[in-house]
Amino acid sequence: MLDTCRRASGRPFVHQIIESVLSVSVVARCRITPAAKMHAEDMGFLRRAMNASRQNSFSETMTGLVRAFSGHFRTVRAFHGCRPASFEPYLTHGLLPLSRELLSQHAYSLFAGKISRDEADVLVAKADLSTRLGVIHFGTDPRAQISEYGHYLIDGPESLCRVFDGARFSERRERRRQLGVPTMIDCAVPLELISPERQANLARHVITAFFSEQSDIPDEDSWDNDCSVILESPLSPKNILGHFHPAEIYDAHGDGAPYRSPVTKCRWCAEWPSG
Repeated sequence: MLDTCRRASGRPFVHQIIESVLSVSVVARCRITPAAKMHAEDMGFLRRAMNASRQNSFSETMTGLVRAFSGHFRTVRAFHGCRPASFEPYLTHGLLPLSRELLSQHAYSLFAGKISRDEADVLVAKADLSTRLGVIHFGTDPRAQISEYGHYLIDGPESLCRVFDGARFSERRERRRQLGVPTMIDCAVPLELISPERQANLARHVITAFFSEQSDIPDEDSWDNDCSVILESPLSPKNILGHFHPAEIYDAHGDGAPYRSPVTKCRWCAEWPSG
């Protein structure tokens, strides 16, 4: 399993992958690049190293790296931040991509007694869910979600923001903060479930992190461990490794103070802890 938060455990395998595809000259030129100038988005540092070594088949090289990467690692450790009322449904159904039906059920339950199910259906049908529908979002470093994207843990699914407006928008937030427990779900996501394009993104992230660490001019502030992982299919309960409940969470809607969760242990923590 690839764990971006425990680089040391995967470093020998990443090294093998890189040595199997890149020449000694290209690797050496990558290492003299300052870590602060290495960016996973375009892999410009690798492209420049290949050009300087008179190796110009960048596209083929990246294809080879991604293929070797996906052939070695079977799963990636990733975390899903949420605020469920219970952990039990995940143990039965796993994690499910967002659908309008599921969101309508959630919206109706949240405002039960104030809106009808028909009204919830209409509101959800009109909502813009273009970046959320049919997917599950994960991050490979739970600390990033807790310290930067805490609203998923504090306020629940962001998709509800698209459903309600006006007074109900604020009421939604207050109601959500009274329900459920901020939770990080620890998962082993099979690479075969991730699209080729997103596998390539993950491979670029890991390869750039490796060269950033190996750089002759390191920069500890230039890199983090977090990489987005997106699934377009359900994740089985067998791929849930555990969970935990953060005690303090960044609150973008607070007064500057962190959100302090009233619950850090639940009845399932002993059976399904995060390793």
